[in-house]
Amino acid sequence: MANRSCDKSSSKQSIAFASLKEMIESQKQKIIDVEYKYVEKSNCMSKLNESLKMITSMAKQDQKELKQMKVMNTKMRHDLECIKKENDIISKELEECKKENDIQKKKFAQENGLIMKELEESKALNEMHQKKFMEETRKNVIQIGSLQVALKQKNNNNVSAFSEELKVQNEQLNAKVIQLEKQLECSQKLEVENQQLEEKLDVMKHMEDEFLNMVGALHMNVVEKERLLKDSEDFNQSLIIQERQINDELQNARKKLIEGIAGTSSIEDGNICVKQMGEIDSEPFLKAFMVKRRYNEEKAQEKALEKCSLWQQHLGDPHWYPFKIITFGGKSKEIINEEDERLKRLKWEMGVGVYKAVVAALTEMNEYNPSGRFMIRELWNREEEKRATLEEGIEVLLNQTRTKKRKIDQMEDEISNNGETSAFQKGVC
Repeated sequence: MANRSCDKSSSKQSIAFASLKEMIESQKQKIIDVEYKYVEKSNCMSKLNESLKMITSMAKQDQKELKQMKVMNTKMRHDLECIKKENDIISKELEECKKENDIQKKKFAQENGLIMKELEESKALNEMHQKKFMEETRKNVIQIGSLQVALKQKNNNNVSAFSEELKVQNEQLNAKVIQLEKQLECSQKLEVENQQLEEKLDVMKHMEDEFLNMVGALHMNVVEKERLLKDSEDFNQSLIIQERQINDELQNARKKLIEGIAGTSSIEDGNICVKQMGEIDSEPFLKAFMVKRRYNEEKAQEKALEKCSLWQQHLGDPHWYPFKIITFGGKSKEIINEEDERLKRLKWEMGVGVYKAVVAALTEMNEYNPSGRFMIRELWNREEEKRATLEEGIEVLLNQTRTKKRKIDQMEDEISNNGETSAFQKGVC
């Protein structure tokens, strides 16, 4: 009997050990499966982290490049304006130089014509005086010779009378000689003046050449400035195109980030969220119906939602324009028209709180989507009440990823601990 009881107990123990071994094997297999899933999730999470880090670095780099390009663009625009002003000044100077050149050319042509005319007249007068002088000299020589011959042939009685006549004629000849000498001196002066005029003409020709060279240099300078201006405009245009491409990439990245955050419900409880810009807050409507209309909570919620939905439709009506334009500091700005009949009626019927909620939604819609007049999603910072940056949104996703990873690790640790504990308890039993 003792042997049979021992055999039974040993067979029960062997069965218990076999079942325990199977449970341990199954738990090991589960652990292996969990580890495999954990490895896969870890790989996915690491890839996601790398992608997010890459997006963050790319966004930061793009923002830096965008800022640098904006600074370069501003500087290029300033340089472009300076080049344009300098080009205008040079063009004006060139026009003035051309006008002065034309005036100088006309004046030079007039002076040159006068000088040439005077030169020709002086040459003609000089030649005429020389011919007249030579003719007079020849006549005087002939007359003196004839007088001398006549003088020899006269008798001694007529010597005194002839001598007197000869003396008179000699005085006349001397006077003519003096006159001719004066004419010769005048002719020499005219030659000197002609020579001076010719020298002046050469100087003016040299000045004209220098002036033409200066005008040519100015023209080449203007051409070079125009080329630099064209290069600056091309470079500026390429910067504008690059800036638009970067802005488009940033906007696309922002849209993807908004979609990712909007698809994660747990993020809505944090500081960074996705906000519907232009959506009316229904809380003031609920308070107004509960306080003024004295509805119960359920009826007030129903009425508040109906009223809020109605005013949300009013906000999307493109024919309703409750704004006015003011000018401040030379800049135009759109603000809420407080005298709008529909808003005044809402304020009187529902109170200031509802009025402020509708005005806030109107302001948001007009700021973010004035042409479409419908709600759009935006990444929002609740604490600072402003538009969140890409970096803040990416940081939220990274924190969310780290939180999920910690939860997965905790679940795996709990599964592992629970499996070991149950195996141990069964073994003891």
